[in-house]
Amino acid sequence: MFKPSKSLEPPEKFPFPVEPYPIQNDFMKNLYGAIEGNKIGVFESPTGTGKSLSLICGSFRWLTDNEKRFRDELEKEISKLSESEPANELDWFASQSQNHLKNRQKQELVALMKKLQLKEERIDEMKKRCKTLNSDAVTKVDKEFRKLFGDKIPIEDLDSELKDEPPEVDPVLEEYDSEEEGEDCDEEEDDSIKPEDVKIIYCSRTHSQLSQFVNEVKSSPYANSIRLVSLASRQSLCINPSVNRLKSQALINE
Repeated sequence: MFKPSKSLEPPEKFPFPVEPYPIQNDFMKNLYGAIEGNKIGVFESPTGTGKSLSLICGSFRWLTDNEKRFRDELEKEISKLSESEPANELDWFASQSQNHLKNRQKQELVALMKKLQLKEERIDEMKKRCKTLNSDAVTKVDKEFRKLFGDKIPIEDLDSELKDEPPEVDPVLEEYDSEEEGEDCDEEEDDSIKPEDVKIIYCSRTHSQLSQFVNEVKSSPYANSIRLVSLASRQSLCINPSVNRLKSQALINE
């Protein structure tokens, strides 16, 4: 599988909602370096110093830089193989073998680039579907309110109230189902020819902290460029009877 060879150096500045304090900038730089170096990092910072936001901006900056590095080096390698001159060996068999190897390497990298582009197109399509579904939900409820109450109830803030509501068809789950359906077609494909799929997993002790983290991501500079899935729903997934009997969602989550 193609792997970039260039190392990433921590940047001096990170995208941040406001001008970061020196302690936040140092936090993000060290976090960036730990991720790039495949190290285990233990970070500590006083309460109120923006640890969650520093984690988000530091790790997501590395993630976007890593994706850019992968694409840039892939394009350079394809260009290098395309521009390389045919081997000029006296031994025609060795020459043909070398040319065949280069062509095969180029074909694999071109196939990888196409898969990467297809992946990006599917992500863009998912984002468009999310916007369309949310817009349709607002329009539907707007019509129902006007039909029932006319102009008696103001609904100017309806859009803002519904924008965080999950759509009836979750595009992420729909994407997962479509991938499963296409597994039979992809079984014969070479597993080594696939885009690098890097994920950042954030774990927390409580559900409220996970909810806070999601809100922090939404307020960060990466809100529109990062896909985020929260796997936290004790109310729906927990099978412990003593927990299910609790009437308060806050008690269930904590």
